[in-house]
Amino acid sequence: MPSMQTRLLDYLKAVDILTINGDKAQLQKQVEDLKQETKDNEFSIKGKLQEKDEEIRSMKEELSSMKSEMNDVLEVLKIAKSNYGRVGKERTMLDEKRI
Repeated sequence: MPSMQTRLLDYLKAVDILTINGDKAQLQKQVEDLKQETKDNEFSIKGKLQEKDEEIRSMKEELSSMKSEMNDVLEVLKIAKSNYGRVGKERTMLDEKRI
């Protein structure tokens, strides 16, 4: 026959399982855990979105710089075409020492 102490321990283990308030307490704990997990996920997502925004901003700046450089090259090509590559009487656009 089990001892009184063993029966008491078994009873205490069963109380949480059988008690309605125990279910409520367990559910509240699960809700709190889920709330915390949601906050953690939101923080992580915000951080990743911020990184992506920074990456996009950087790429836009780089694209703008490349467009500007391409416009400069096109302008030089237009000048070269209109003057047959001459920038002076004796020099061309391809000479090392341009005027």
